[in-house]
Amino acid sequence: MQEIRSLIDGYCTTKCILVAVEIGLANLIEKNEKCDIATLAQRCRIDRNILYRFMRALTYLGFFHEDEVVDGLFSHTTLSFALCDPNVSSMVKCRASNGQYRSWDTLSETIKTGHSDHTESLGYPTYWEYLEDPKNLQENMDFSQTMSNITKNVCPFLIDMYDFKNFETIVDVGGSEGRVNQKLQHTMVEDKRFECVAGDFFKKVPIADCYILKNMNAITFGFIEKGSSSNLVSRTLYRHSIYREEECGPSDDICVV
Repeated sequence: MQEIRSLIDGYCTTKCILVAVEIGLANLIEKNEKCDIATLAQRCRIDRNILYRFMRALTYLGFFHEDEVVDGLFSHTTLSFALCDPNVSSMVKCRASNGQYRSWDTLSETIKTGHSDHTESLGYPTYWEYLEDPKNLQENMDFSQTMSNITKNVCPFLIDMYDFKNFETIVDVGGSEGRVNQKLQHTMVEDKRFECVAGDFFKKVPIADCYILKNMNAITFGFIEKGSSSNLVSRTLYRHSIYREEECGPSDDICVV
C-alpha cells in the first residue's frame, strides 16, 4: 500500500522540485554551508514557518539535509546541489512545466480514442503549437535548452562511434539551438557548405549521405526502417541505445542512417 501511495503522490514530488527551482533554494545555500531556516527565509523572502515545512518535505525527498541535532539547520545533498546547475534546473522547469504537466489531463481520452489532442488541456491541438505561442516563450526556451543538453551529452558518444569524414552531406534532424557548434551563427555566414532547411520529416527529408536523429519512438523508427522516404531507401541504419537495455524508455535511442 505504501508503494502505491508513493507512486500516486508523484505529482506532489514533481511540484515540490519545480517550486524549489523557481525559488532558487539550491543557489541560496553554499556548497559546504549549514544554513539556518531564519537566514534562508530572509534570503528568499519567504515566511520562515512555511519555508521550514517546505524544506522538511524536500528533505524527505532527498533534497537537502536537516541537522540531526539542531532543528532548522539545512545543508546540501547531492540531489539539492545538482539543482544549482543551470542545465539541471532547465530540465526540471521543462519537464514540470505547465504545458507538459497539463498534457496528461487528457490521457484517458487519448487511450480510449487512440488520438492525442491537447485542445482541451492546453487549448491547442498539439504541444508544439502550444510552445509556438509567444505567451509560452519561457517554456519554449526551457524545452529547447533541455533538448540541447541531451545533445551535448550524446555528442562524445557519436564522435567515438563514427567517422563522419566519409560523408559529404550530413543532416542533423532537429538541430534546435545548434549547441553542437558553439559558433553556429558565425559558421552559417562563413561556411558555404552549411544550409538551414525547414520541412516535415514525415513528408520529405533533404537529400544527404548521413542522417542523425535522437529520441526515437516506434513511429519515427518504423518510418526509417520501411524507407518511406525515397531519400532513405538503400541506406544503412545504425541504432544505439544510450542506456542499458533494461533502462530504455520509448525514445532513448540515437540513430545514424
